[in-house]
Amino acid sequence: MPSFIEVQYFSAPSSTTNSNEQESASIIHQATKAVQDVKAEWTDGRSYADVQNSSEYKAVTEKLQSTLGTPKSIFHVELSRRAFGPGGPLTGAVVEYVQAYYPVSQATPEFQKDLGVDFLRFEKIFQRDGPNGPDLAYGWVVEEQEHESVQGEKTKCWFIARRWESMADFERAMQTQAFKDAFPILMAWQANFKMVCFCFVALECYRD
Repeated sequence: MPSFIEVQYFSAPSSTTNSNEQESASIIHQATKAVQDVKAEWTDGRSYADVQNSSEYKAVTEKLQSTLGTPKSIFHVELSRRAFGPGGPLTGAVVEYVQAYYPVSQATPEFQKDLGVDFLRFEKIFQRDGPNGPDLAYGWVVEEQEHESVQGEKTKCWFIARRWESMADFERAMQTQAFKDAFPILMAWQANFKMVCFCFVALECYRD
């Protein structure tokens, strides 16, 4: 089932929460102290505008910002599958994020479609002796974004999230022959890549 997520990045907290803060805010602080990112997901068909105006969204946003301050960035992704729930890519002990940025003038609808096809070719090869499971989600970021390597225009971002049981599993997969065989498919697109692995406890902020 496709989903829609919001990702918020924060600066590292400078101190722990005080005793007067609500329990949920304290939990959020502890879960994001090391990684400084929070994700929310909804799959009920509401538009982002509807969610943004809901009382639930406003309450969560208020608690986050009272604890962590103003987010450095916020963006939204239309994912290929649910991010949370059993086997969800954002529920792993380790989550790998890959973000590939392309100039808006290059990232036409046809380009985006072709890249998606190539990514599935990459996955088919990688799965030979790679992660052994479909515990990933991918899609295009809704907003156009600035990128330091792209001058004169904004970019479109291809976003991938994959769950791993441990950093050791991730590192082993990167050394497999299957990954080495598949990697040139990604490099052929000549993207500005950013890849990060986070060890964290995922928080599901929304319910169906």
